[in-house]
Amino acid sequence: MRTHATEASARSDATASARSDATASARSDATASARSDATARVGVALRERLAARDHTHPVSESELREAARAVVAAARPLPPEAVLVAVKQSWSSHPDLRRFGPGMTPNEALSALVAMCIHEYFASSPVQSEATGALSEWPAGSPGNAS
Repeated sequence: MRTHATEASARSDATASARSDATASARSDATASARSDATARVGVALRERLAARDHTHPVSESELREAARAVVAAARPLPPEAVLVAVKQSWSSHPDLRRFGPGMTPNEALSALVAMCIHEYFASSPVQSEATGALSEWPAGSPGNAS
């Protein structure tokens, strides 16, 4: 009788493990799908803001900042590192984004865009206190607060 109970327990554990693996796999698939969707939205936002611009004049800081705002809005609710991956993937897969006219190389523009995306991401995110868990605005002098 003991072996039968042990075998039943082992089968039950295997079934629970299989369910857990399936749930984890489904979550992983959903996360990958959300990231893929966000990457596509980032590409669209970048193309709308940068590819259609007049390339006879240098790209301006305000054009890059507007693109960064659109990227961050399009990429939510991804974590910041995933936003940057999406920006870089979109940048590398769309050569039309890398035409900036005189004054700025594509690498300089990408570096500026990444920095602005980081700033915009955290400027639009409240701070959560580790001690209390309460949400608050960015403290004065932090990257998210220009004051």
